Amino acid sequence: MQTIAANWAAKEAFSKAMGTGIRGFGLSEVSVLRNEAGAPYFLLTGNARILADQRGYSFSLSLSHTAELALAFVIAYDCKQG
Repeated sequence: MQTIAANWAAKEAFSKAMGTGIRGFGLSEVSVLRNEAGAPYFLLTGNARILADQRGYSFSLSLSHTAELALAFVIAYDCKQG
């Protein structure tokens, strides 16, 4: 249950990092996966991917949870600048 809560928090944090709230894409288009070492990352599809690509964003994601609390931090990097 804690993993589900952390994944939900990640999707909400993603929408805030995008600056759109949950508009313009569906939450089902934002998947939270883990690599072989267990580090979380986003897999974006549909409009979520289109919006992120248009903005030139890549993301860093950090998750943490206890039995009672789930936290997610998302940093959106503007890859178009630089």
